[in-house]
Amino acid sequence: MMSDWTVSIAVILAVILAVPLTLLLEVVAYPLIKWGERRTKCPSCGTASLKNVTWLKSNPPTRTGSYHICEQCGVRWFRHFGKTWIDASGPEFDGVFVGFAPEDEE
Repeated sequence: MMSDWTVSIAVILAVILAVPLTLLLEVVAYPLIKWGERRTKCPSCGTASLKNVTWLKSNPPTRTGSYHICEQCGVRWFRHFGKTWIDASGPEFDGVFVGFAPEDEE
């Protein structure tokens, strides 16, 4: 059976360790979460509202790169590994953006 001193020391150690762990989560985890929610600037309307939809597809697209849709103006974009933006509003890109048009979110 544990003595009163042992329980007291365990509680004090738990409190002492809780503060640095909380700060660590605040300093490390929160910025990582926010970084994952960031949006790229849309080439057509200029707002930071491009949503990456590449990882949402189960079948890989025919072109390698990243596919984006602007949540503000609805324009679809393709970007090949950091190069220039290509307008992806043509019918050849329709399979990538199924279910991600702004009017589909209702």
